[in-house]
Amino acid sequence: RKGEIWVWEKTRFAHLDAGDMVDVVYHRKAPDVNKIFGAEPVGLPWWVPYLALTVSLLIGVPLLFFGSRGVAREIALLEYGALAEGRVVSVKILHYVNLGWNNHPVRVMVSFKDEFGEERSITAKTTTRNLTLKEKDRCRVLYDRGEPQRAVVVETLSTV
Repeated sequence: RKGEIWVWEKTRFAHLDAGDMVDVVYHRKAPDVNKIFGAEPVGLPWWVPYLALTVSLLIGVPLLFFGSRGVAREIALLEYGALAEGRVVSVKILHYVNLGWNNHPVRVMVSFKDEFGEERSITAKTTTRNLTLKEKDRCRVLYDRGEPQRAVVVETLSTV
């Protein structure tokens, strides 16, 4: 039978030459499934997968937390936000960024009056695929009463 093992240069198997004797463990019913006794899988030390898992958790958990917090804020905006009529001030298509299939990000600046009559302006982000607005068009704005800068233009929301 033949077997193959990948090792790091600094492991205890790196000095072996072809024909050297080694202890081998193998599956009784399938001897082609084998490895050198004491060898790490894929030539990695035992602690490397644990290090990768730790780093992934240290990065992934905060990203998940902040991402879900942002989604929760948007859901709260949909549930408790106030609706106002706005006017499109400018539409800027970012042609230098391609999202695929000739789709580009768009910044839509909108001005609206909040429930106290104060003039506000926001910049909504969308894509050319969802864009139906042009300058000076009327639109609907859903905004947070406590923080009116947090708002979305209803016409830019995706239905998917």
